[in-house]
Amino acid sequence: KPDSREQYTYADTITLPGFCNDWIISADTATSAPQYCCRNGSISTIKVPGSQSIYVEATLNNTIVPCNSSPFFTNPPAPFVYAGQTFCYNNGAVDLNGDSLAYYLVTPRTGPNPNDTVDYNELINPLWTKYQPVTGSTTFDPATGDLCMTPTVVGQITVLGILVEEYRFGTLVGSVMRDIQVNVISGTDALPTTNGINGTGIYSDTIAEGCNYTFTTNTADADPLQCDTLISNIGSTLMGIDGATFTVSGGCPSLTRPTGTFDWTPSGGTASNTPYIFVTRLRDNACTVNGEEYKAWSITVIE
Repeated sequence: KPDSREQYTYADTITLPGFCNDWIISADTATSAPQYCCRNGSISTIKVPGSQSIYVEATLNNTIVPCNSSPFFTNPPAPFVYAGQTFCYNNGAVDLNGDSLAYYLVTPRTGPNPNDTVDYNELINPLWTKYQPVTGSTTFDPATGDLCMTPTVVGQITVLGILVEEYRFGTLVGSVMRDIQVNVISGTDALPTTNGINGTGIYSDTIAEGCNYTFTTNTADADPLQCDTLISNIGSTLMGIDGATFTVSGGCPSLTRPTGTFDWTPSGGTASNTPYIFVTRLRDNACTVNGEEYKAWSITVIE
């Protein structure tokens, strides 16, 4: 069975025979990888985990546009979470076509039918659902995909599902699903944090076309002997924020806390009701599990 420290990527190249509004491209471990059939038997929040397969799918509507790139994830799954601390995570979904993305928490699937899902063990905890996959508190932002959880039970292992839908001119043209296992561990590491746009604790803003916009975010870490690393997925035209930069100073290998500076002058024609989103990852060097914070930054451009 897949170990909690392993990530499996399923890839293939196919040629679609025509146009359809409901193509489904799926991977099911029960059939495509029977040697890895089922989930980790140590998962503690669902019924009979050792007999539940893993099913993920992407959908495509190629009647609207003949060519389309599905959203993909730039951040790896983050399966280790410290009990008693708030951990924020973002999958870093990217769409090469600049489509509008919407995020949903879904119950992890076990098969192709919508009702083929894992069963959270309500006899142990009736509060466990797709919205509350761990004992503790969970919040989710459907606009950015930010998932924050504060688990309270050490040793708990759970699963959750993320669905990302992409819309073009208001029409659903595709979706992609991700299945994530979360392990709650004990530890004294204090998680590093960013402080938002110019220290406001806010991660969104509205700016105007043709005007230069810049902000700085500082970081903090209560562990004085740890060094932190801050990175973003800005800097590539693949991110749909042409010309924007995110420059980092400080951080590892020194003990100075990193500072990130965002800079962008949006050109004409970039105004949109759909915000431009990028994601940062702040990571310390705690042993044996690094403490992390993932954050989505949302910039709306107006004329």
